[in-house]
Amino acid sequence: MAGRRAAGGVACVVTVEPEFLDRASAASLLGIGLTSLDQLRCDGKLTPVYFGGLNRKPLYPLDELRELAAEMKRSRR
Repeated sequence: MAGRRAAGGVACVVTVEPEFLDRASAASLLGIGLTSLDQLRCDGKLTPVYFGGLNRKPLYPLDELRELAAEMKRSRR
């Protein structure tokens, strides 16, 4: 979170939301463990993206995770 002073001295707060989550954060968002997250990836229900060089780690798009979470919630009913 970053605070700024707008015109007239009024403070406003800007919240920046990440576009991608790492494995642990993605699993936490879905309410599942890392093994279950990896299974969703293997089943083609999640597609990670990779940035960087040799130490690339899978990152999961937040919008895709939210869609899957909604789908999982609907299927539990």
